[in-house]
Amino acid sequence: MQEGALEAAQKIHEQAKARVGELSKTVDQAEADLKARRFEFAEVFGDSAKTYEISFSYQAAAQDYAKAYEQVEKWDDHEAWFYKAAEAQALSAHGSFSGDNAFLVQAVAAYEKALTYVSRENSPRQWAATQNNLATTLSTLGEREAGREDLDKAAAAFDQALSVYTRDANPDDWASTLGNLGTVYWRLGQRENGTTLLDNAVASFRAALEVQVSKKLPLEWAATENNLGIVLSELGERQATSDSFRAAIEAHRAALTEYRRERGPLDWALSQVNLGAALFRLGEREQDVPTLEQAVAAYQAATEEMTRERAPAQWATIQNNLSSALESIGQINGDIATLQRAREAAEAALTVWTRDHAPASWANGQLTLGNA
Repeated sequence: MQEGALEAAQKIHEQAKARVGELSKTVDQAEADLKARRFEFAEVFGDSAKTYEISFSYQAAAQDYAKAYEQVEKWDDHEAWFYKAAEAQALSAHGSFSGDNAFLVQAVAAYEKALTYVSRENSPRQWAATQNNLATTLSTLGEREAGREDLDKAAAAFDQALSVYTRDANPDDWASTLGNLGTVYWRLGQRENGTTLLDNAVASFRAALEVQVSKKLPLEWAATENNLGIVLSELGERQATSDSFRAAIEAHRAALTEYRRERGPLDWALSQVNLGAALFRLGEREQDVPTLEQAVAAYQAATEEMTRERAPAQWATIQNNLSSALESIGQINGDIATLQRAREAAEAALTVWTRDHAPASWANGQLTLGNA
């Protein structure tokens, strides 16, 4: 190329670059304006989603959060994470309340997508919160399925969250997440014959209780005591000694010190049912009438809140359990009147558990009636 031609070409390129520089400022401003508008659009959908959540319309909320995400996904990773995680939470809530597992599966996918926008290194709290919520959804899904794959995934996700939520730095989050992990171990333990996973659940609940007591979180503490009692009762069924039954009774009575009838009647009644179950198991194993009578008293207390009118399914379950406790007392004492009470309680349960509407419960009730 001739020297004159080369200089001409360079001049043209310099002019072109100068023009690009001028246009670039215009494009940058246009992009900034477009980004701001996209954020505004996302906020409109997000605000709409919140109103749907307030009215428990979680499916509609999820749809709006998804639209908000579409507005920001190309512009900002934090905003994309926020709206995708919110969509996942709404889907999870809808799946939990509706009983439709398809929405839980969608929620899992949405949480996994949200995790692509945050990392443990750069956004540890957001990452841990998303892992925790993912685990909770997987746990709910796993509880409804026969296999253990989703429960195993839930345990792994809770463990991931616990790599950020340490006892020293985040004691409340650590205790809450550890309690959730304990629940997963409990569900997994129900699907094996041994005691290893149930032991893990007990250890998780007891560790969580150390923090929940010290931080004075009475209702969380009571819920964990209640869960601990349930797992200890199941553990006792697999052991030759009665120590776990006694520990379960202690845990349920501890829970009842915070689950007071006047403050939380439903929690109080459920805790009475769980206490009655632990007392029944201990009394049945040791053939101890006073313990069985305490079980009867706990079941009867629960029916004061869980009446046939308010909670027919739960009332029927309590009547069925009450029948079993009364039948054991009647058999030990040779007391015909108590056996008759057992029969009446079994028959009462069957007024709710009909063959057409609750065939599995009806069959169980028939078995209880036959024993009475």
